[in-house]
Amino acid sequence: MLPDELGEPRTVSKLCVLSTSAPLAPPIRNEVDQFFQNNGGISLFYPIDPYIHYGSEEFLFSANAASDRLKALKYFLESQELGVALVARGGVGAHELLSERLRSDVKEALGGKHKVLCGFSDFTVLLLALYGLDGLTLIHGPSLLGFRSEVPENLRCENLNSLLRLLKGDCELLSSEEISLISGAAGEPVVAPLIGGNLSVLCSMVGTPFLPDLRGALLLLEDVGEPPHSIYRNLCHLGASGLLDDVQGVLLGEFTRCSHRAGKGPELSEVFRQFFARWSFPVYSTEAFGHGEQNRALPLGRDVRCGAEGVSLVKPLSLNFLFM
Repeated sequence: MLPDELGEPRTVSKLCVLSTSAPLAPPIRNEVDQFFQNNGGISLFYPIDPYIHYGSEEFLFSANAASDRLKALKYFLESQELGVALVARGGVGAHELLSERLRSDVKEALGGKHKVLCGFSDFTVLLLALYGLDGLTLIHGPSLLGFRSEVPENLRCENLNSLLRLLKGDCELLSSEEISLISGAAGEPVVAPLIGGNLSVLCSMVGTPFLPDLRGALLLLEDVGEPPHSIYRNLCHLGASGLLDDVQGVLLGEFTRCSHRAGKGPELSEVFRQFFARWSFPVYSTEAFGHGEQNRALPLGRDVRCGAEGVSLVKPLSLNFLFM
C-alpha cells in the first residue's frame, strides 16, 4: 500500500463514465461493460446515458445538453464512492462546458476530495481548462471508446493496465524502446510537468482564458485525420503565438490518419523535422499514445523525466484511494 498524505486509502473497483462530448453507438455498451468485468471485475457507472442520443441532432454533436453533462461531472466530483472517471469519447462538444465559473464550480464540488479524470481528444478542452486544480489528477489516456471489441484484446488490456499501474504508484510511463529523438540535442533528460493533448483542440484554446501557462512544460501533442499541411498550419500558429518559446521539450504521440489524402508529400516526419529545427529543445516521438489502438495513460501537471531512457514520473501519484 502506498503512503498517502490525504488520509487512509480506500479500495474502489468502479469506474465512472462521463459524457463530455459526443455520444457512443449503443452496441458498444455490452462490449465495454463485458471487457471491464472480465479484466479485474471492474463495473462501470454512467451518471447520464452516453448512448441514448446517438444519431440524434437534438444536441448537435453532443451526447446530451451541456447543463446535464456538467451535472454529471459535478455528481462524480461530489460522490464519496467514485474516485476515477473515464470520458466516454472525444468528438465535439466539450467546448460547450467552458464558463468563467467552471474552475470554481469544480473546486467547490471537490470539497477537498481527490479525483481522477482520464480521457483525450476533445477532452483536451477540460484537461487544459482544469489544469493545476488541487485535488484533481488529470490523465491524458484512454476513453471508453478505446475498449470496444474492434481494438485487439491485448492492446485494450495494455491501455487499461497502463492506467491501473499509474494509479497504483508505478512511475514508468514509456520505455526507452518506445520513444525516439527526432529534433534537438539529447543531452540531459528533460524534467518538467506534462501538459497538452490534441493539437487541433489546443490551438482552438489559444487566445482564451482557459489555456494554462505552457512555460517550463513538456508539451504533449497528438492528432487525428488532419493532413500534413493542416498539422503544419497548427504548429505555425503555436509558434507565432510564442507558446513554444519557453517549453522544455515536446513529446509527439501518434498522428493517426494524418497523411495527405492523395498520397502527396511532404510526409509528416519532414514537417516535424523542419518545423522544430528552429528551436533547440528536444522533440521526442512515440506511437504509444494518441488516436491509434495504443493509448498509454500519461498524467498531466506532474513532473516527469524524459530522455533516451524513456519517460517516467519523478514521484508516484499520491491518492486517497487504491484502484484494484
